[in-house]
Amino acid sequence: MTYFEVPILHQLFSTRLSHEFGREKQALPEIHVLDLGCGLGEQMVYMSRLGFRMSGCDINANLVNSTLAALIQAGFANPDVRLSTVPTELPFETNRFHAVYANGVFEHCSEMPSLVAEVSRVLMPNGVFITAFPLRSVIMETHVRLPFVHWFAKGRTQQSLIRTMSYLLPHEERNWPWIERYLQYNVFYWTRVQVKQILDRHFGETKSLAKEYLLMAKNQMNPKPILRLALAVTAVPIFESILARLVSCQWTYIVEASKPKRDRSNTAVQHKECGSALLASRF
Repeated sequence: MTYFEVPILHQLFSTRLSHEFGREKQALPEIHVLDLGCGLGEQMVYMSRLGFRMSGCDINANLVNSTLAALIQAGFANPDVRLSTVPTELPFETNRFHAVYANGVFEHCSEMPSLVAEVSRVLMPNGVFITAFPLRSVIMETHVRLPFVHWFAKGRTQQSLIRTMSYLLPHEERNWPWIERYLQYNVFYWTRVQVKQILDRHFGETKSLAKEYLLMAKNQMNPKPILRLALAVTAVPIFESILARLVSCQWTYIVEASKPKRDRSNTAVQHKECGSALLASRF
């Protein structure tokens, strides 16, 4: 796989972690990193080849098996990939990892405050958490490729909108009952303010990586003219700042968060109360 074929977020996560923990490749095997939501294993293979000491977990047993197979096929013996039987609990001991990253995970978590608390628990003091939070304010729901549907409350209102679109778009191109079920049970979007509040409970400093993401995107051989035009304007500093702001506040909040030396977390009961309040305020 060439550099340009590696997804941008893979490159961003690896670059930030290499910067954080030193660029000397011989030191990377000492850096223990968790791939939260490891999926088919592509990113774990990529990070392992760079030299990081990797562990992974997922809530889907088939995906865990796929990741194990991908790592073994790539030549990595005895990979540490575990099944998370409870979506809001990580099957690892406290203070185990130097870093945790997650790609395409948190928009599928209905109890994000509890899962972020778990990320903080398994991180060492001064550990780093890097992830991308797709935001509720994005126009296009990327999983079902329909605009606006995730802006509305789950249930009848959302279903009515989907069924209205079924009359406007060809039936044969979309499985409308599947779309209704998927939006009802599989996606849970949050606002940037809510994400920031959750992160601030556990991490001492958070930093948007939108500018770093755009810089890497400019180096991709992407054939889409609109994207090329949008990235071209970043040559002007003020336009770069505007586009980075749009990315981090309207599209996806790509963030690097650092755990303080002393855990600032409150009790598990308080986490659940906070999570319930935030969940109730989303719609």
